[in-house]
Amino acid sequence: MRCLLCGEESRLRSAALPGYQQGRTYQIHECTVCEASFAVPHASDRKVYEHIYRNIEKVPGYNRYHGYCLRIGQEPSPLDYLSHQEESYWAVIERLRAMRRRRDVLKVLEVGCGLGYFTYALIREGYDAIGLDVATQAVQAAIARYGNHYVCSDLQEYGKDARETFDVLILNQMIEHVPDVHGLFRSAMQLTRSGGEIIVTTPSKSYAPGEIWQTELPPVHLWWFSEKSLARIGDMHGMAVEFVDFAPFYATHYRRYATNKGTVEQESILNSNGNVAKESSNNGLLQHLKKKLSGSDSILGLYRSVRDGFSGRGRYTASRGPDCCAIFKKRNDIATMSQ
Repeated sequence: MRCLLCGEESRLRSAALPGYQQGRTYQIHECTVCEASFAVPHASDRKVYEHIYRNIEKVPGYNRYHGYCLRIGQEPSPLDYLSHQEESYWAVIERLRAMRRRRDVLKVLEVGCGLGYFTYALIREGYDAIGLDVATQAVQAAIARYGNHYVCSDLQEYGKDARETFDVLILNQMIEHVPDVHGLFRSAMQLTRSGGEIIVTTPSKSYAPGEIWQTELPPVHLWWFSEKSLARIGDMHGMAVEFVDFAPFYATHYRRYATNKGTVEQESILNSNGNVAKESSNNGLLQHLKKKLSGSDSILGLYRSVRDGFSGRGRYTASRGPDCCAIFKKRNDIATMSQ
């Protein structure tokens, strides 16, 4: 089968990976050239997202977003709060603040805004921001909680009618959900002003070479990209790509990894009725408290250092981790700026 990203040959890595919802299986193919892995059938399912947002407090992984949503309005600086929660938020926020030092006002479009708390945090700090998402329930909840700053649409449809362009498009943990990556990037480029940037974060294959699929099960995630895959997207659309160094984040935030990585057997998250098959015990606010206490100079930090020595796990200290952040810029803009 040809790679759905670059058109080169791919190889079958799994013939029957369980789907996010029980009763479905997917083939996983991996490109021999660009390294992108992709699921077949290769189509998103809005009903799965309806099930996720209906059970948002219980769905493993997504329930932390619910925790952020509850917490964000209580924070004096919502962006500072988010930047300490996850490396993807930290990377985006650091980039935005660096850009803002050169411009007083930045117009931002967050694509795939989900529950809307990140867009709200940007607005609180003075960014001119709009949130965009395809999930009707999520957008309605965001409008009710944060105000009329959100649009329910996919990027391609939004781009057809848009009369404005943006300094920055944020695709935070979003690109892996979209079947048509090239259509997404064409629309993103159309909506990006001259000199603007497209900031993409996504789970990184480069962190787990040789693994089959260490990301959310299809059809929630349809892709798993390496840095080489993302660079290939840039090449195909005439864009330069720069990758963010996460070392400053890991130096000040405790994150654990398995020292002996192995294939994790994945199980469906939703049952056939769309309810959670196995509820997560992680509470978003509890995770916030744990992170507040997790510095290397705290009692909990000392305990974790000892525990890691016995558990075969360690702390991230390198420039890359399980997520990556890629900054896309139009090559024509770079050439014009250098003249």
